[in-house]
Order: sequence, then structure tokens, then C-alpha cells
Amino acid sequence: MSGSKRAADGGDAHALAIALGRVRRERGLTQAALAKILGASQATISKLLAGQHKPRPALHLAAVRFIGAHPSEDPAAFSNLTLRVEAAARQSVAFRALLEAAVALLNENE
Repeated sequence: MSGSKRAADGGDAHALAIALGRVRRERGLTQAALAKILGASQATISKLLAGQHKPRPALHLAAVRFIGAHPSEDPAAFSNLTLRVEAAARQSVAFRALLEAAVALLNENE
């Protein structure tokens, strides 16, 4: 498929793409803005929205949370949370270790 990988779980990827695209449009976000909120590149979001990308567990979780967030919530809150988590991880070795363990656990369940 012209260099892009079709997600192995086509149905799940397609359902996620439809839901994520709908919520993105409802909130008036560009792909770049959504990418920033979810902590991914615009290219990854483009492939995800086209159903051509199976996201890693962390991105999948972020997308599901974004879709399930109440419409009145400010999308910038997700970005703010990411910034606060990154700052805390830089300041605390223990917190960083906890995050790394959580990511490792998520990756084991791929």
C-alpha cells in the first residue's frame, strides 16, 4: 500500500479513525493541534485518521481518552497535563521510573 502499513486490526483502527476524526472536527481542531494534544506527530495522526496506522498503546489510550472526554472540557487541558507530567518526570527520578514502568507494562500488552 504505497509505503504505508495498513493496521492489522482493520476494524478497530477504522472505528478509532472515525471516532477520532468526528471529535476532532466537532472541536474545530486541525490535525496538527490534535497531534500536539495526543503527543504525536501530525503525520502519525494523518495515518491514524486514515485508518492506516495501529497506534502504540500510549497513543491509543490518549486517543480513547480524548474521544471520551466531555465536550465542555478544554482540549488544551490534555496538553497542559502532558507538560506537567514531563516537568515532574524531569524533577523526580522516582516519578520517571514509575512512568517508565507503566509504559513498559502497556507495551507488554500490545
